Formats: sequence, structure tokens, C-alpha cells
Amino acid sequence: RHREECEIFFRRWWGKERGSLSATGTRRGFMSLFGFSKTRMVSAAEALPGRDKAMDLPEVHLVLGTPLAPPFPDDCHLAIFAMGCFWGAERKFWNLPGVHTTAV
Repeated sequence: RHREECEIFFRRWWGKERGSLSATGTRRGFMSLFGFSKTRMVSAAEALPGRDKAMDLPEVHLVLGTPLAPPFPDDCHLAIFAMGCFWGAERKFWNLPGVHTTAV
């Protein structure tokens, strides 16, 4: 089943042949994974299914030693930054004053 889902994904992403034209007339291929084509929101039919339960988390952050899940201290506020984990940007927040915990 996983193999079938992967094949469907790649057929939708690249078309029948790698680098083929999409329905909108734009060329699709490997580099479109890195932002060389217009982006669009995926439809509900294309989206991956959600989880039935939350992911298991460690009790505390490995570096900061603080809890990864609520309840947090009353004076905490939430800030969301869309940087991902690839570049290791999370570590830049570890030394900032007032940062209670981080997660990617």
C-alpha cells in the first residue's frame, strides 16, 4: 500500500514523465521541489491523512530541560516561526532570554 501511495504521489507531482507539463502549462520536475514553480494549497483529496492520536514526546527538551508539552508557565506566550528543521534554525532560539522551549 505504501508503494502504491508513493507512485500516485510521484505521478501527480511529475506527471507521466519527469519534467512533463502540468495541467496549468508549467514545467514540473525535480527543481520544483525547491521553489522554482508556483506554489498552491493541496486539495483535501491530495492531503495526507491526520493522526488518530498525538505523537509521543519526550518529557523534557533535550537541550533546555523544559517540558515540550503544556501546561507551560502562566507568563509564556506562543510564537510560531516557519523555518523547519533542515537548517538547524531552532538552535538560535536556545540562548535567547525568555525562550521556554522549542520544537520542530
